[in-house]
Amino acid sequence: MQYQDSGRASSIIEEQAVFGNRVPYVSIRQGYTMPKSQSRSSNQIQSAEKGAVARQRLLLLGGFLVAFALRLYHLGAESLWYDETVSVILARKSIPALIAHTAGDIHPPGYYMLLHMWQTITKPISFHGLEFLYAWPSLFFGLLIIALLFPVARRLYDRRVALLALWLAAVNPFHIWYSQEVRMYTVGAALGLLCFWILLRYWQPLNFASDKRPSDAVLLSSYALCAAVGLYMLYYFAFLLIALFTIALIFAWQGHRQETRQKRRLVDWLIAHGAIVLLWLPWLPTFWRQATDPPVPPWRVPWQSPLALFETLVESLRVLLLGESMNAGGGIWALWLLVLVVAAYGYTKPTGGQREKFALFILLLAVFAPLVMIVLTTLLVTPLYHVRYLFTYAPPLMIVVAAGLLRLYAIRRTLGAVALLILLMLNGVSLHRFWNAPAYRTDDHRTAVAELATNWRPGDAILVNAGWVYTALALYWPTELPDSYGALPPHLAAIRRMTAAENVPAEDAPDTGPILYRSGSVDGSASLGWGRPESDFFSISRDATTGALDTILGSHGRVWYYRLYDTVSDPDGTIRTWFDTHAKLAFDQPYIGRDFLRVQRYQQDRPQRDVGLLSETTAGFGNRLRLEGAAFAESANAGEMLYITLAWRGLPDLFEQPETFTISVRLVDGAGRLVAQSDESPSPQTDAWEKDVRYLQSMALPVAANSRPGTYSLEVVAYRQDTQEVLAPEGKSVLDGQRLRLGEVTLEPMATPLVGVPALATFDYIDLIDATLLSTEVAAGGTVALDLVWLPRPSGYQDSYNAVLALVDGDGSSVVAWREPLGGVEYPSGGWPAQRPVRDGKVLLLPQDLPVGEYVLTLGLERSSDGLPIKAVAWWGLRQKESVEVGRIGVR
Repeated sequence: MQYQDSGRASSIIEEQAVFGNRVPYVSIRQGYTMPKSQSRSSNQIQSAEKGAVARQRLLLLGGFLVAFALRLYHLGAESLWYDETVSVILARKSIPALIAHTAGDIHPPGYYMLLHMWQTITKPISFHGLEFLYAWPSLFFGLLIIALLFPVARRLYDRRVALLALWLAAVNPFHIWYSQEVRMYTVGAALGLLCFWILLRYWQPLNFASDKRPSDAVLLSSYALCAAVGLYMLYYFAFLLIALFTIALIFAWQGHRQETRQKRRLVDWLIAHGAIVLLWLPWLPTFWRQATDPPVPPWRVPWQSPLALFETLVESLRVLLLGESMNAGGGIWALWLLVLVVAAYGYTKPTGGQREKFALFILLLAVFAPLVMIVLTTLLVTPLYHVRYLFTYAPPLMIVVAAGLLRLYAIRRTLGAVALLILLMLNGVSLHRFWNAPAYRTDDHRTAVAELATNWRPGDAILVNAGWVYTALALYWPTELPDSYGALPPHLAAIRRMTAAENVPAEDAPDTGPILYRSGSVDGSASLGWGRPESDFFSISRDATTGALDTILGSHGRVWYYRLYDTVSDPDGTIRTWFDTHAKLAFDQPYIGRDFLRVQRYQQDRPQRDVGLLSETTAGFGNRLRLEGAAFAESANAGEMLYITLAWRGLPDLFEQPETFTISVRLVDGAGRLVAQSDESPSPQTDAWEKDVRYLQSMALPVAANSRPGTYSLEVVAYRQDTQEVLAPEGKSVLDGQRLRLGEVTLEPMATPLVGVPALATFDYIDLIDATLLSTEVAAGGTVALDLVWLPRPSGYQDSYNAVLALVDGDGSSVVAWREPLGGVEYPSGGWPAQRPVRDGKVLLLPQDLPVGEYVLTLGLERSSDGLPIKAVAWWGLRQKESVEVGRIGVR
């Protein structure tokens, strides 16, 4: 005989197996009897069951897709925060170096090894999915949690509870938060839930042929492997294993009447835990040292009062149900909701009898027993509590909430529906805050480091207050170009501890690039980093700190101060106080984020030191400014910053009528075309200059990667900041009465290949990577300026080509065409080096009698030697075209 609710009947059949043989067998007839008035034919029941299964599958798939969409939304939109930059920096190391580094840190190496393998496959780069791609392992395991919740909940309850638990987890802000974070928390939670499911499979044999249960050996070995991997991912995983071990002992006690069989199963379970210890044994000494003598500063403190402990527990409930982005008021809602759904168990008679009450007990044990252990450890031994670590234990709570909401619905439908609606609304509010509220934005290291790199000048030093935060600068310091128009600053030349600052000569910085100094924990514990010189964590005395600061400022003149977590590494503000009394604050920029990142620039509170090797170029500018010399490199590479130092002195008219002026340095080719330009005001600004003082202005001129090799003229222009009026220079090398020629600079092709830039079209071995029309509305007889950027790929064959440009009317007929050497006569394409971009500017003269209308500008290539057309290839070589469209022109 078949029944209307097969899911309920199935759950009752399982009751005997949940507790071994201690609970008497409950038959289907005892659990559910169909009234005669509701009896239907076998075909009707089968049809209803198929329809129910189909609906359940749709709900299951829909929940999974919603979970994926919510976790994908906004993924990688923000900068990585400090912990995430550590993940990426370690993942980029070799496996031996990664393991050696984590041995001196506070997390095991498993997650970083996983991320290392992932980035080896996907190769994320700064302008191509760095944050997005590195977050995918977290997203994957976050979805795996959703997938695992269904079988766990179905085994403990039924399909309805399993589906609701899946949907609740899909929209839970706590789950979504860590599914988008480049850390190990979703990996640990997924492995923990997998261990929980294996535990249920091992201790709840259904003894039915349809169960298709794996053998005990497979279950135990799987459990041991998952548990060991979890310990290599996150140390806090051990608290979950203790809770699961306790649950297993309870299962064993429930079946103690079958003494021989149950003892054997318990012995096998203990052997599996012995295997976990063996797998963990290689890392156990390192873990023990890290746990008993942490190498990091103590950034957490125990609770100072019972009220503080109570507030932490309320925070835990709020975070578990509503996420970290819900404000404190939401914690009361979370507390009442949890009490309400748990109380529903006592108010109603469970369908599954003691089985469902026991399910509630073990679920709450799995979620809250680790929390209790963390709280006790914090109170009695050392501070361990932080809400982020609770995520490892969070998933089973969704099953508790789902079952409780369905019980409320059984008591009174309105009550259950309102409770669910309130929970979903609070989740929505929390998600909105997570995605939009500034308070929950990650620290914008991406922007901060990019702006620091742009404003850095030769001779500047960079100081990271909390020395371990160097990973943010090491990750985001520009080393890759997103396109061919960019230019890079020098790579970080060195990352040094402040304790070695006295050994850095003053002339070291301009020649080698930026030097990054890391401050230690001022007057911190001598055991930090265990005294190892390669550790990220180290102690430095107050006197050593101030002595190092004096050496750094004296050697460099200007110091960029990257401030983050300075209340941890420098709680008394030693560094801040020293800068306030010994230097002048010239730049101060806070950045949005949870940890209040701030970048400042301090410089000597006296006239800047002079530099040598200044050219003899001198000129007065309108009896207001006088240029007394300039220093610059006579050769440079395309795609890099060209740094110029100008020596200025104020003239009498400037002090009679103080004004602010802007200085413009420019690189111009032989035809007078502008190649690069940079405009900056001196610091301090000219209206604050003093008499008889020489001021040095260091400027950065970005030379685009697609600039052609050759000799260029370096020129300077001075103009009023408010009116843009140019000051006429006086002296030698004056051009057009406005520009002063400083000298010549020889450009070489990019030092490193340009990679990762998509092609608009491919002609043989040459890619067209950019085409820009500088004018789209012209008159007949006028000119059209077109910028083409080409990138030759490595090839054993090279040749010179002509660019064939044509205007095509609406009928597809070519009305005028131009044929010009690719690269011009001075730089033909046959000599272009591979993977170095080339900017090829074209100026097209339109015929006087060209009819008014809209035209398409097309581009094709032909070989110079014989005029053979070179077709453009698209769609991986499946499609070829004679020419490609590069723009549209309106003739008026």
